[in-house]
Amino acid sequence: MTIPKWLHKDLECTIDALADGIDESELEPGFSIDDESWEVQLKKGCRLLEISRQISDETGPLKQYEFYCLTIEIAFASMERTIQAYLLKKEIMTPDERIDKHSTCFEKAGRSGLLDETASKLMIELWSRYRSQLYYRHDIPSRIGANAMQSLAIKLHDYVIKTDDSLDTCCICKNRYKKETGD
Repeated sequence: MTIPKWLHKDLECTIDALADGIDESELEPGFSIDDESWEVQLKKGCRLLEISRQISDETGPLKQYEFYCLTIEIAFASMERTIQAYLLKKEIMTPDERIDKHSTCFEKAGRSGLLDETASKLMIELWSRYRSQLYYRHDIPSRIGANAMQSLAIKLHDYVIKTDDSLDTCCICKNRYKKETGD
């Protein structure tokens, strides 16, 4: 097989684009160059929830597409970003700490008291069994699964931001999800 000539160049250009310094005017809405690591992670969680909501809105412009796989992926990513924000804020994690296994985030959340042992184990099971099956194997996403994941991600996000006033203040999706979380 011949590798396309453009591939190496495009990979290098993409790496350079991601590594270059960022100008404030080029940032995604809600972010600031001055944000601390925990704020960046929390805002990523917020923005992921927002796009999840837009792609699953049955009255919105994307209603005909039914992006179940994307909704599930976004929910998993949002939950992890939100929990990482908490762990960073509470200094249970450091900004330069690499997480090579997704379970590490949920284990730390369990040890920190954010989640109890049962919830921590269930999050790890959810991630390792179902996210892996959908992402790496041949499982087909469904509306029921997508709706359940989105609901869980929204409720978890709301729960986490309520644990700390600064998380709540920093959240850029605050008050949008109260109806869905039962509050």
